[in-house]
Amino acid sequence: MTLALSIKESEEKRKGHLQDALYFRRNELTKAKQTALMRAKIEKMNQQYFLGEQPF
Repeated sequence: MTLALSIKESEEKRKGHLQDALYFRRNELTKAKQTALMRAKIEKMNQQYFLGEQPF
C-alpha cells in the first residue's frame, strides 16, 4: 500500500477503500472489511497531517 501524493488522489483512494469495505460487509468478510476501513483511516490521516495545511 502506498500513500497518495496529492489531496485529490488521497480522497479517491479513501472512497475506494470505503466502497471495498461495503462490498466486504455485504459478503460477510469481516477481516477484509476491517482492513479496508483501516486503509481508509490511514488515507484520512495522510490528508490531515501530510497533505493538508500545516498547523504551524
